[in-house]
Amino acid sequence: MIRREKDGIILYSWTSLDRLDVKAFTAAGLNTALHAPGNESQQQIIQNRSRLSRAADVKAEAWICGNQVHSAHSVSVTAADRGRGALSASDAFEDCDALILTEAGLQGMIFTADCLPVILYDKKQKIGALVHAGWRGAASGIVPAVLEKMITVRGSGAEDILALAGPAIDACCYQVDLPVYKAMTESFPETGAAFTPDGKNHWRLSLEQAVFQQLYSRGLDKKQCEGSGLCSCCESELSSWRREGAEAGRMTTCLCL
Repeated sequence: MIRREKDGIILYSWTSLDRLDVKAFTAAGLNTALHAPGNESQQQIIQNRSRLSRAADVKAEAWICGNQVHSAHSVSVTAADRGRGALSASDAFEDCDALILTEAGLQGMIFTADCLPVILYDKKQKIGALVHAGWRGAASGIVPAVLEKMITVRGSGAEDILALAGPAIDACCYQVDLPVYKAMTESFPETGAAFTPDGKNHWRLSLEQAVFQQLYSRGLDKKQCEGSGLCSCCESELSSWRREGAEAGRMTTCLCL
């Protein structure tokens, strides 16, 4: 990833999108998650969103957000949805962990602190999706489900889609047990490649690799997938539930078409 700093905000972006007419980045160092304020007030979170919007040169009141619940549910959004969840969690999309942006001019954000943020971007149609994938979402197949929705409903070609994964907890810091291993590999056997044995009935899991394995098995080439190379738990400037506990803020992954 490419690390930049603008107006005191740390922004990570992907080399795959750096030359395309789209803004996509993960912001670290300030919390913009109204549903998970940590030790900040709701007013401070709104101010943080305004700071991020100025840095990205977009309108703070135009963000589209979902209330993330570790589900496999996605929603396709249009211009009529602009601003949902921008200033209050009360009008964000309920029970939603993925936003499919279907028109130019839309901007969405998702929030993570160890879970995997994924952007699927159709460089031909110039539409894209933001996906929040923890182990439950990955085991439920949320990322390949969104890919399938883009292909079958929106008419995207698998060969035109870029899959970009932002910072998340990696295998170096993420030990999981048998229920997690079974939940993922029984539904998606290809994800077994993302697990490394670590004692009896325990494994180290790379969420990024698990999701990429799902996408490879559905027609994406490795050249279409770009990871972050960053572990949210290892890197002190990134937000991590495992490292910080309940006080953890959230990183923000944004897509602006």
